[in-house]
Amino acid sequence: MHIIRKILLGSVLVLLVLAGIGFLLPSQYRVERSIDIAAKPEVIFAELADLRQWHSWSVWYQRDASMLVEYSGEPGQTGQLSRWQSASQGNGEMQIILVDAPKRLLYQLRFEGFDMVSTGEITLIEHEGRTQVVWADYGDLGNNPVNHYLGLVMDSIIGPDFEASLRGLKQQVEK
Repeated sequence: MHIIRKILLGSVLVLLVLAGIGFLLPSQYRVERSIDIAAKPEVIFAELADLRQWHSWSVWYQRDASMLVEYSGEPGQTGQLSRWQSASQGNGEMQIILVDAPKRLLYQLRFEGFDMVSTGEITLIEHEGRTQVVWADYGDLGNNPVNHYLGLVMDSIIGPDFEASLRGLKQQVEK
């Protein structure tokens, strides 16, 4: 009985320490990737600002060909929305919140079952006939210490998808 009590007490102590550390971790995260594309910003922006075009270059659509997607709003306009249902990619929605053609696009991203809303930002920087596309996702993880631990791995979760999607965008635009 004495050993069981020590094990329980030790487990509680470990959980309290982990929770305390979780509260000290940052509540904000940011993931960013970029690629250089041999095209004018206007050409690239046309692919970005119409959410219906994302299926041709985004890795998430390639992973689930049976993903159900519905769109509303005008392509290239603030308020355009895509909603999806996917067994492998989750259910969610993305809404364009700022269009600054052909330089910058902002969107909000929500996934079903998560209280968190993230912001996506795609910036186009033209230089010497080419365009650098910078894609970032950032957000607030709230006060839950468990979510703060999630922030530590967001780059490794989202980053590779951004890289693959940017390569797909490059192939789509440069063909």
